[in-house]
Amino acid sequence: MGNKDSGKLKCEMIKLDGTMTNQDGSITKSNFFDFLELPIGTPVEMQLTPEQAMKFRNHVVRLKIGTTAAIPLLCSGPQCPSAHICPFSEDKIWPISSICPVETQLLLAWTKTYITELGVDPDSATQMILVNKLVELDIIDYRANVGLSGARDSEAGTLLKTTIVDTGHSISESIGVHPILEVKEKVHRMRQQILEALAVTPKEKYKRAAALRKTEDNADAANYMAKMRTAFAKMNEEQEKLHVASEIKEENDTIEDVDWESVLED
Repeated sequence: MGNKDSGKLKCEMIKLDGTMTNQDGSITKSNFFDFLELPIGTPVEMQLTPEQAMKFRNHVVRLKIGTTAAIPLLCSGPQCPSAHICPFSEDKIWPISSICPVETQLLLAWTKTYITELGVDPDSATQMILVNKLVELDIIDYRANVGLSGARDSEAGTLLKTTIVDTGHSISESIGVHPILEVKEKVHRMRQQILEALAVTPKEKYKRAAALRKTEDNADAANYMAKMRTAFAKMNEEQEKLHVASEIKEENDTIEDVDWESVLED
């Protein structure tokens, strides 16, 4: 009872330190909130119902997976900007006030895809921050595309936006690019920056390959020069040996040419 892996708490109330007040009034200790790793001194006297405890735990677990867990919209039923494409709209069975299951599934799918395709280490906090940012941008892009469908803003479908300015003395009207397109452009630019940070764009791959080639070329040049210096040193050493040998031979030849009889007579 009260195990953190259980699907339902069987108690009346529970504190953040896991202390449970049971239905019969007894007090027991559980490990339901052990994963919180609360520092010493944290106030834990707040009492939660089993339902509140489950919601709180699930919320924290999602946030531990990544900040993108907080991105999905809370369902507002027919008031949702995506209501016209929501699979629950036809039967009017919206999960009101709950996290949007559609966007949640998109987040999970995109995160998994990025981890696989980009070769990201899920245990690397730095890399996962970038992946979470990519997924966040994808959700923004998704919502922008929903907006461009024109369901909520009829002008969005034309990609144009009419602005009317009433100064009290005159009324002026101007037509410009719809703000949603500016959002999409900004999202695209930020996505490119993150992909470059992960070095997965063709541009960054080329730069990395060029830098690697330059390093290899420098290493080859250094190795070549080292070999040349060794060869020159060896050649000088051989020439020195030949010179010494030549001097010894000349000395020997001179000794052999001496008229020893004349030397003895003298």
